[in-house]
Amino acid sequence: MFSSARTSRTVHWLSLAALLAALAAFFAIGARNLMLPGLYADEALDALPAMDMVLGIPSSALYRLRIGSFEIPLMQMPYVGAQHAWYLLPWFALFGPSVAVLRLANLCLGALTLVLVWFFIRSYLDERIAGLTVLLLALDPGYVFGARLANVNAFLVIPLAVSMVWGLFRWYKSGSTLALLAAAFCLGIGVVYKIVFLWYWLALGAAWLVLSPHISSERGLKAWLWPWRRFPLWWKWLLAAGAAILGASPLLAYNLHSGGATFNLMRSSASSATFYGVNNRAYLVNLGTVLGADLPQFLSGAWVGYPLGAHNANPLVLPALLLSLVLLGYLAARGKLIYPWQRLALPGIIIIAVVLLAPITVSSLGAFHLAVLWPWPQVCISAALWALWDTASRRKAPLKLAGRLMAGVLACALAGWSLAGGIDCQASLARTHGQALYSDAIYALADDLTAAPAVVLLDWGLDYNLNYLSQRQLPIEERYDYSDTPGPELHAYLEQRVTAGEAWYVLHAPEFTVFGGHSEALEDAAARAGLQPVIQKTYTDSSGRPLILVYRLEPVVRLFSPPQVAQSLEAAFGPQIELLGYDLTPTADNWAPGQTAALTLYWRCLEPITTDYKVFVHLVGPQGELVAQADGQPQNWGHPTSSWQAGEYVPDKLRLTLPAGSAAGIYRLYVGMYAEASGERLPITQGGQSMPDGRLLLTEITIR
Repeated sequence: MFSSARTSRTVHWLSLAALLAALAAFFAIGARNLMLPGLYADEALDALPAMDMVLGIPSSALYRLRIGSFEIPLMQMPYVGAQHAWYLLPWFALFGPSVAVLRLANLCLGALTLVLVWFFIRSYLDERIAGLTVLLLALDPGYVFGARLANVNAFLVIPLAVSMVWGLFRWYKSGSTLALLAAAFCLGIGVVYKIVFLWYWLALGAAWLVLSPHISSERGLKAWLWPWRRFPLWWKWLLAAGAAILGASPLLAYNLHSGGATFNLMRSSASSATFYGVNNRAYLVNLGTVLGADLPQFLSGAWVGYPLGAHNANPLVLPALLLSLVLLGYLAARGKLIYPWQRLALPGIIIIAVVLLAPITVSSLGAFHLAVLWPWPQVCISAALWALWDTASRRKAPLKLAGRLMAGVLACALAGWSLAGGIDCQASLARTHGQALYSDAIYALADDLTAAPAVVLLDWGLDYNLNYLSQRQLPIEERYDYSDTPGPELHAYLEQRVTAGEAWYVLHAPEFTVFGGHSEALEDAAARAGLQPVIQKTYTDSSGRPLILVYRLEPVVRLFSPPQVAQSLEAAFGPQIELLGYDLTPTADNWAPGQTAALTLYWRCLEPITTDYKVFVHLVGPQGELVAQADGQPQNWGHPTSSWQAGEYVPDKLRLTLPAGSAAGIYRLYVGMYAEASGERLPITQGGQSMPDGRLLLTEITIR
């Protein structure tokens, strides 16, 4: 019965209609509001080399092949290739580089992937599963907007993976040398484009181990040697190895050039935390994150909700996938599957292998990394629904109707909920214009920065998109460390930059800062030059939350009116200086080990001072030990006491870090002053009483 159904003209046209409906829905949802959300940094990463080639300017890619005066980008990062830029090049050459063209090109890649999946699944399983698979995939809001923001989740991995599996299948069925070479090339170029493609290498190895005894006529160890026994011509294997090496050649050439940068990164990530803070040795903890958060968010499509401001997700997909795997396994064990069970086992093995390998990374965890799983969850769900339909068809009338109705209702519920999620995403996008680092405020910023004499970017997430939007017309200098504690090179750069000429300094607002400590480093460097950062403009998202801050440096203005002080206290430091009080963030009852606190002391100059005094702040632990300290001239060496004027108020900002692992207990915060030349401390009096040891207790801090 199934053979005729599979080959019937009606089934073919229905499957084709499903493909056309999938493509129509995909473009109807994905092609609206192409300028929204705002251009994200990673989204522009691959667009820049393609734009550079079109504009005829030096490429921004990490590693390039130079042919005469022409540069071909090969690698974007040690673990990311530039193949997506190759795809974008003809689009930009024809229509010019813009946000709309970039996203339309990405959507077309998503549509071509749907067509590729349909052709593959109809030959691998049947037309019915192919039609339902592409329909479920095209309606998934995660797939729609994942395709639109292609480089954010390395979308090109998907067609490469499908092409690779299809090539291996055709080689297995017919012995086609061309199919084997295509599969081998995809194996190579896939790992160049994104190092997570290695998950597919290992997944195929797992499939070979599990399925070989069931697809080989041999027994024992010989069962796993079927590829070599079935296709014994050594030169074909040599050609396949050459095709894989050719595909991987950009990665291999880069590592030969860089002394093994990719392999060094992989090795360091295995032994210590990645620069995103993932500890690969904590495998079970990471696996819990993948299973408990990343996988449900990926399958439901909720992972695209954050940048769009959407909250609708499809909670049916995860239970549908789990039930599908159970049902297919049960029917296979009972011998009631109308498909070869080995073919359905392969998607299941790929899913399980990727989920088990996802906790191991060179960058970060996250639902977007699991996009490499498409289209296998939809294949399993579609196969299970059609298996339920076929099983019910062999029953008597009441059970037949009930089973078919159940399969139909489940398919409609899955598709309908996903469609509603996609519509909600677009509605939310029109309302929010993108959230946080995806806000369309980036467009206004790019326009305004054209008036800047120089632009200094001090956080991640601003360089790629601003350069793309301006077609590299902005005078951008990007400097930041992948750490919340900037290193000496950044401090040295800022020391030179603040006096090198006028510039606008761009940072994210504290709530959206990616790598902290950079605004403080700018403030310190400016203070040493007698300058202070002043906000020129604040860019907000649609909710009004500050998102991006643009600073200019201005000379520090002497203050002769009393400032507002959070914690008042009056203490005399010798006859010439008075401490009015202080501000402390976080407050004394909210400190935690590893946290950096900001302390501002408010001084008043009573009469001219001829001596340069240094301020010290000591944080003393429960046992009287010195835990942390700050020591230097006021305003970070930028305003020595010998330059103070009578009646002047001097706000003095300092920072203290409570070491990680500090014991619970009562900590005391002291302040004092001493002569820089002699080291002699100024006497302190408060309320008519002299303070011992020339230091004043500001507050007590409780660490629990």
